[in-house]
Parts: sequence; structure tokens; C-alpha cells
Amino acid sequence: MDYQFRDIITTVVAELHDGALSVVRNTNHMVRVTVEDAPENGMRLFVHNSTLFVKSLTNHPTDIQMYVPETVKIVHIESKNSDVMLTELDLDQLHIGTAGDCSIHAVKAAKQTDICCEGGDIALQECDLRSMSIQLTNGSLEIWGTKLSGNNMIFATNSILGGRLRGALVDYVISAGSGINPDDVMVNGHLLSEFPERRNTQEAAWLLLAGQLNGETVLNVAK
Repeated sequence: MDYQFRDIITTVVAELHDGALSVVRNTNHMVRVTVEDAPENGMRLFVHNSTLFVKSLTNHPTDIQMYVPETVKIVHIESKNSDVMLTELDLDQLHIGTAGDCSIHAVKAAKQTDICCEGGDIALQECDLRSMSIQLTNGSLEIWGTKLSGNNMIFATNSILGGRLRGALVDYVISAGSGINPDDVMVNGHLLSEFPERRNTQEAAWLLLAGQLNGETVLNVAK
């Protein structure tokens, strides 16, 4: 099934069950949605007040490809088990809640990013995210060349965390919160407990790690 919407859409709200959702930038002003493997009357799509609502009415695994123009600034996804893939989006707000995997590539969220993932893996690749909040349970988080700004938090339970933040050490203040031993976090080859207390942090992005991590966490900050 193929759907096209010519309305001016600023927000996408998706309520899904199982399968996969891919959201990428469209080169024109239309929103196009392709749905595969859904039974007849298994999906409901409609536009109201500049918001596109996509709702799955079936538990059958369904693959959805969504192409959105630059007018879309808010993406809100709630799913039981769907894998979520976002590519080359310029947003204000991003919210994802799922028990599947999350792959986010070349996405900008200028105001707020919320990701809640249980039992899945999260990959942040070449993103630019502000005020990021991640809740991760029984999964992993890998970061490649992603820039953070504002106040950010990663709360992980029984999970693995690592990767590379984009920028310089002076651009970040990384701290260990409840449940995290600073001696179990390595940043640019040094234990987090070895870093001196920063005084001038007005321009820095804050990243708080909390919860329970499996093994040593290795983060690198590099341009």
C-alpha cells in the first residue's frame, strides 16, 4: 500500500506494534508512506492539524517506509517491538519508545531528544542532538561521531555503552551519577575519576551517566 499526503505536515505521530519503520528525508513537499506486509485494514493513516497519524491496527509484523519533507519538525514514535531507522532528518523534537533496535543516522534534533529502548540496540551515527535523554534496558548504545549540546542523560540498566562523541574534551562535561563507578568509565584513555573538576563550563554540553552498565565504558571525544 502506498499513501501520499500533500498537506503541510509538521508533526508525525506513529503508534506501531511489530516490524520496522524507516523515516528518511523526501526531496519534495509531499509525505509518502509505503506499507508492506500489512493485512487489509491493518493500518490507519490520516492528517489532522498538520499532524500525520500512523497507527497499526494489527500485531502482524509490518514494514513501513516514510519519506518526509523539511517541514516535519517533530517525530513521535511509540512501538512494542518495531525496529526504527531514521536518516537525514532536521528536526526540533524526536521521541522514540520501542523494544526493537534504533538506528539514527545524520539526524539533527535542535530542542529535545528522548529515546526509551528495552531489549534493543541503539546506534547514533553522525547526529547533532540537544537535551538528549536515553533510557536503555538490556541493550547497547553505540555512538559514532555524534555531537551533543545542552543537558544530556543516559540511564542504562544491564547495558553496554561506548563510542565517539564529536568535538573536543573542552566541549563536554561527562559525569557519573547513581550506580556508575567513575573508575569504570574511560574517556580519551583516562579514567573519569582522574579528570579535574571543571570551572568554566558555560558553553559545554553536560552528559550524565547513571544506572548499571555491563563492564567498562569507553568513550572518546574527537573532531
